Amino acid sequence: MAEVTVVATIFPKPGHADALIREMQANVRAVHEEEGCLHYTYHRGIDDPDALVVIERWASADALAAHAAAPHMAAFGQRVAEHRAAPAQVVRYEMVPIDGDPEKSHF
Repeated sequence: MAEVTVVATIFPKPGHADALIREMQANVRAVHEEEGCLHYTYHRGIDDPDALVVIERWASADALAAHAAAPHMAAFGQRVAEHRAAPAQVVRYEMVPIDGDPEKSHF
């Protein structure tokens, strides 16, 4: 089964980005320990500090589904509900092989 890349855009309420990031940081170790987690990082907008994105790479669609169903993700969702303006926008991708420098063509 092919790897899955996810870009999840997070929508914090105004003034809640820092609190949301703290909760994300508290959850990340459990995510990194999940079977099939290959990459999971947080990014904050330079021009808009309230813009938050999670970039993920999973070994398979099954690993991603297990992540979504993990108990720590359900608990995380409950803890951050007060800080979100809207549900996250989650887009799944399949990597397209490209030529060039192999070190810069894959993450």
